[in-house]
Amino acid sequence: MRQYWPQVLRVLEVLAYITKEKDPNKLELYFTMKAGRFSGSSSTDLVTAARPRKATDKATGLSDLYPRIHNIFSDYKKNLKRKSFLGTSSRRPMSLYILTDGNWQPPRDTEECIAQLVRDLDVSDQYQVGIEFIHFGNNRDGRARLEHLDDGLKEEFNLKW
Repeated sequence: MRQYWPQVLRVLEVLAYITKEKDPNKLELYFTMKAGRFSGSSSTDLVTAARPRKATDKATGLSDLYPRIHNIFSDYKKNLKRKSFLGTSSRRPMSLYILTDGNWQPPRDTEECIAQLVRDLDVSDQYQVGIEFIHFGNNRDGRARLEHLDDGLKEEFNLKW
């Protein structure tokens, strides 16, 4: 992602600007290569936090999306059964935007993690999570992985959506 960093920051800025009004509790920004989490209420806050996270020229290897996405989903699912005083879920809908070139490790765990979230939401009768992969670059394997997540998970894991 290092070569796309200026574009990543611009997309982050626009997404944060568009979505900041939707979450009164601040926007959250998570990182995979250098683990970390940041909350901010403005697009400037998020871009400022992300800017120094650019991978250095010495960085090698692929990011591991699974631990980050697993933690986000686990935290979200903990509150699915909690009800408000009106008898409805007290959990707010979640939109997750993943800015990626599609090259991470290991792919299977990430797929299973997403499939399990879909199953859990189906069982709880709640459909309030959106996952959007925003793709950078032209890497064939990365593109194929994202296309599989978009089109192949439903059949592979026998999911209903």
